Amino acid sequence: MSLAVRMRELAVKLEKRNEEHNILSIEEEKEYLKKFKTPKDDMERSYFQYRCQMRKNKFCVTALLNVLSLPAILFYLLKPGDRLDDRAKCQGVFFSDGKPDNIIPAGLRAEIHDIHIVGEKHEGMTREDLKFILGIFQRYPLSWHFLLKILMKVRFYRYEMTRWNPSAIIVCNEYSFTSSAMTNYCMSNGIRHVNVMHGEKIFDMRDSFFRFDRCYVWDAHYKELFAGLRAAPGQFIIEVPESLKFPDKGRRIEKKVDYTYYLGWEEGARLVRITEVMGGLKQRGYRVAIRPHPRYTKMDELMGLAGDIQVEDVRKLGIEESLRRTRNAVSVFSTVLNQAYYNGIGVVIDDVSDPQKYSRLAGAHYIMLCKRHRHLSELLEYQKLSD
Repeated sequence: MSLAVRMRELAVKLEKRNEEHNILSIEEEKEYLKKFKTPKDDMERSYFQYRCQMRKNKFCVTALLNVLSLPAILFYLLKPGDRLDDRAKCQGVFFSDGKPDNIIPAGLRAEIHDIHIVGEKHEGMTREDLKFILGIFQRYPLSWHFLLKILMKVRFYRYEMTRWNPSAIIVCNEYSFTSSAMTNYCMSNGIRHVNVMHGEKIFDMRDSFFRFDRCYVWDAHYKELFAGLRAAPGQFIIEVPESLKFPDKGRRIEKKVDYTYYLGWEEGARLVRITEVMGGLKQRGYRVAIRPHPRYTKMDELMGLAGDIQVEDVRKLGIEESLRRTRNAVSVFSTVLNQAYYNGIGVVIDDVSDPQKYSRLAGAHYIMLCKRHRHLSELLEYQKLSD
């Protein structure tokens, strides 16, 4: 397993831990953001975003990340680049990181229609890149984790730039503290750095201060949200991609399910409560299903709790078909609820399984609370009255 893959797995674990054990309230995050001056350049934007993200960790975690990053920096500085078997030219390169390419808005596709999708990542490095990295080290000599992540991104970008000679690099990276620094890196190489929104957003200083040449968002709500997180103004373009609003393919899919629960990081007591609620709906005659999260759900735990509740196979049933076949989508916080809303499917927000998380969402500018929806508690109360 490569070091890059291990770093990504560690990042996911830290994100999950921070999601479950928020050490800062929304108000504390807002106050922390106010402490920063206006960034003077892209590198400072990245560094401020890095500071915000590290503030969400416990001190010992941040210290450990920094210590482990130093030998990794030396490794990547000495590691030879991958061989370029051939070269070609395309207008754009998209670092999908496993995401479907239909998250790229039609307007961007019309402008950059020849887009190479990066699958397996390769690496490269030039003397100019070393100068770029050295400049960061001189400004922030003790922030080794900050330096490491930018170094890794530079190596990924350089390979694709050398192979494809693109005019734009497209990413889904507003959450990455490397983003603004990489915008500066792309600019120095005559390339535009474009970000496309790929998942639901709430107020979270993980997404603070970033700047791209363009950043595509789904709704004006997100422009206001990111402005509150001190992202650079003037970069935002509103456009709903095909991944959110499914195209009419001229076919009807039978509504086989009344309520489908779309899981995120739920486990333990929360997962028990979800399966109890869905089981209760099934006993009342509703057709129900649970869709695991392809990365986060512990399948052994879910299957042990689901009983006779239908559990969707994410390998065989795509998210679009899953939504098209259900009358109502249920979740605490998920992009799926936004997809359901845009496609005329009922939205049910779970305020039952994790009341603390729901309470945090209510104060974090969650867009679906401003859209047409029902609460799971209301549905359950209605069922009690009708029994």
